[in-house]
Amino acid sequence: MKFLGIIMKKDIEMNRPSPLIKQHKNRIVELIVPFLERVLPQFLTNSIHAKQSLDEDSFSEVLYHYLVQNGSTNFYFTQQPLQDGRRKVDIGVSLYWQSPEKTEVAYVFCLEAKFLPCHDYVMGEYAAIKRFKLNQHGIKSRYDKTPLPENGIVAYVRDQDFEKHFENINNEIILLSLKNEPNEFNLVWSESEKLDLKGSIGNYISIHIRIDNSYVTLHHFWVHV
Repeated sequence: MKFLGIIMKKDIEMNRPSPLIKQHKNRIVELIVPFLERVLPQFLTNSIHAKQSLDEDSFSEVLYHYLVQNGSTNFYFTQQPLQDGRRKVDIGVSLYWQSPEKTEVAYVFCLEAKFLPCHDYVMGEYAAIKRFKLNQHGIKSRYDKTPLPENGIVAYVRDQDFEKHFENINNEIILLSLKNEPNEFNLVWSESEKLDLKGSIGNYISIHIRIDNSYVTLHHFWVHV
């Protein structure tokens, strides 16, 4: 897809949306997801911190700079933008322009990052999927609480293989779905929320029921660290 690849430099310098961006704004995720699928597998091998032992926040900071360096003129990345209340998502993705009438950046895609293995991927205290289901992550901005229809999760995988984590996560979702009633966070779970393989190992997709009964599509990008 090249319809966004020729944004005029003057449009960016004048803080003005390119006509092509305006025309295809609703299709921006079609550009973001293939970009992430292409660059994330090389994340660690291209990082200056590849040989260092980092914690989750440090990895996410390295990931943010990596995406900025390898990004395009179509969109830009923000590190730990505020979402709901004091909640912050690891990386927000916005269009590469900001309307003169607005001072608040509107996100079109959000990325949360987690280590695997861990209990905070599905339903732990800081769990990524849970927060997207609760609309604490994956919203336009801290002022505009409109939930985004598609978002992503990056997993830093240290131990075991992808297939084992895939099985464990889906088993956890199945167990949650068997309760047939809202849990302590007033969330319901369905077996249909399991992750599905998308293309290649380490690239998955899932669709979840949010607390407001809307749906969110999550793109899962797993990388060995």
